[in-house]
Amino acid sequence: VMHAVALTKRLREHDPTTRVTVNACHPGVVNTNLMRHTPAFWGPINKLISPFLWFFFKTDNDGAQTALYLALSKKVDGISGKYFSDCAEKSVHSLAADLNACEALYNYSIEACGLDKSAID
Repeated sequence: VMHAVALTKRLREHDPTTRVTVNACHPGVVNTNLMRHTPAFWGPINKLISPFLWFFFKTDNDGAQTALYLALSKKVDGISGKYFSDCAEKSVHSLAADLNACEALYNYSIEACGLDKSAID
């Protein structure tokens, strides 16, 4: 979320008329095979819990809805630097509203990745 805020600020400073938006989204807890290599999902444990996953987890189609909403909906046209979950804007930690903290994290990330800051700005 903080990176979305910092990148939105950069985009708007560079071109105030840009239609590019940057938002963060959470798909929810989705029933995928991502956990297949963790010990909790090996052998008999997996066989015991797999019939109940449908009750607690979203399907992959349901998990994709928020990302699709952000990419396609006219309702979020022009909204940038926000956090969405379940196809709705959600509140965030107060740190995400602190532009100085967002900028500091963005700059730290550029350094930590060994990127040339002048090439990105």
